[in-house]
Amino acid sequence: MDNKGFEVKLNGKLLTKAGLQNNHGVLSCILDATFRKTDKKQELWLNVSGLNSDTNQYTKWIISEELEEDDIVSIKIINGPFDKPSKLVERKAKERTLKEKLKVYHQLKEELKDHLEE
Repeated sequence: MDNKGFEVKLNGKLLTKAGLQNNHGVLSCILDATFRKTDKKQELWLNVSGLNSDTNQYTKWIISEELEEDDIVSIKIINGPFDKPSKLVERKAKERTLKEKLKVYHQLKEELKDHLEE
């Protein structure tokens, strides 16, 4: 099976050819538009990232590329070869993730104790 990926361009300029060399994982191109109520600020961002399930690593090709009005983002579906990610981050172990979730749970339970029914 051929691996598919994304060729991402901004205003005609190639930013990356993102893809995983294996068949197990997730690949995402995300455009974010944030509109803040407090300071009336608007932000537009492009991120290209994924998760390599075989190596248990988060992969990042484009991290928060700021966008402007009239920018044109194009995403083309491609086969490899792909660019190497600009950043790799080890995925947390399940035990560590569970420990962090339990910590948050207990903090929220204490914070919301007056609103919980026993």
